[in-house]
Amino acid sequence: MDQPIGFLSKGQEDKVCRLRRSINGLKRSSRLWYFRFHEAITSFGFAMVLEDYCVYVKRTTRELMLLTLYVDNILLVRNNLEMISATKQWMSSVLEIKDMGEARYVLGVKIVINRPKKLLRMCQEAYIKRVLKRFRMHNY
Repeated sequence: MDQPIGFLSKGQEDKVCRLRRSINGLKRSSRLWYFRFHEAITSFGFAMVLEDYCVYVKRTTRELMLLTLYVDNILLVRNNLEMISATKQWMSSVLEIKDMGEARYVLGVKIVINRPKKLLRMCQEAYIKRVLKRFRMHNY
């Protein structure tokens, strides 16, 4: 790492700055972001699932919320709308987040929700078609 232009000191050209925080794009920045996220979300009452470090659970006697993390995307699943709103509001005050609304596609899985019928449908049709096309098997 070189000293930034305009900040060079005569006789100290070999010295560089020590970073106290990570910079986006560095190898360790995503790891440091995860540790910051983990500390924040566990302080809010979520518990990490030991079988998968990217899944967190928050449970009360009548409510359940699951939080999944994939790279920098967060998916919240709950059985109480007020609980999810409070969580989103808290997260936006602690972390820099952008609410993308209700999930439609997650990791190649299409999600269709029919609230009046209380149905949740998940479909991987688009992903399967992409894989078949990639291996030139889409005409079979």
